[in-house]
Amino acid sequence: MSVEAFESVSACPVLFVSLLRAFGSVLFKERKSLAIFRQLVAHVQRTFILVRPVISIAWQLIDKWEIVEPLQHRTPMPEPVYRAMVVLAINIGWHRWAGNTVISFEGCSRPGEPLKAVRSDLLLPSDMLLDDGNCIFLKVRKPKPGKRGKGLVQHFKVDNPSAVKFCEFVFKDLTSTEKLYPASPSTYRLRWDRLLEMLGVPKTLKLTPGGMRGGGAVAAYKKGKPLTEILWQMRIKHLTTLESYLQEVAAESILPQLSETSRGKIKTLSSLFEVSLTSAAAVAAA
Repeated sequence: MSVEAFESVSACPVLFVSLLRAFGSVLFKERKSLAIFRQLVAHVQRTFILVRPVISIAWQLIDKWEIVEPLQHRTPMPEPVYRAMVVLAINIGWHRWAGNTVISFEGCSRPGEPLKAVRSDLLLPSDMLLDDGNCIFLKVRKPKPGKRGKGLVQHFKVDNPSAVKFCEFVFKDLTSTEKLYPASPSTYRLRWDRLLEMLGVPKTLKLTPGGMRGGGAVAAYKKGKPLTEILWQMRIKHLTTLESYLQEVAAESILPQLSETSRGKIKTLSSLFEVSLTSAAAVAAA
């Protein structure tokens, strides 16, 4: 469309949304991703105030699309696998990798958030002059839901005592502008894949860093943490969103699909998680 034609169409909300819905139908027929259309509808709803009374027409198409093509969540990271990977990484000497992984899982955060962060974004007990501090905070700049009413700067908390001490050991002496993870996200992923290979977890199970946020939420839920606290931790706006997610994935696990050898490695290494974090911090303090 020309600029003039677009302005004319956007001045008529019903026509605007009808064309938007028609575009969604084209995407569906061409087997494109539902996420593309969902993000477009959300953008239109935010940007063009006049269409809001009639935008439900487009959302109805999304509802029908989801029935035909249900949403598939990333495989949540099982807590024993996460713990085993961290123990392996510590023993190899990948302390910064382990620290970022601990922050992501224990904080129920997206993996890219600590990977993009710098030292000044991380608040450790020593920064607060607390010798016995039991939590750390990570500031998230330009978070994913930041344009949907949750703020352009957010934070999340890690309150596992062993994890807090380990992060103190790993990140305390970094300069304020130094990144928490010194390499690229692709390097982080290469080490991720290498550790899973060492544990005997096949790639076909699609266990990716994207599953750590969900894995942390499921682990917190299984430990009895109140849903409202998990909601705050994950920075989710609506409780119903969290409830539907946990109902779908809380009982899922890839562990039964692993070989006995792989399960044995994971169980043994997972049992060393707390002592590995504490020992690494203790050695540094000594």
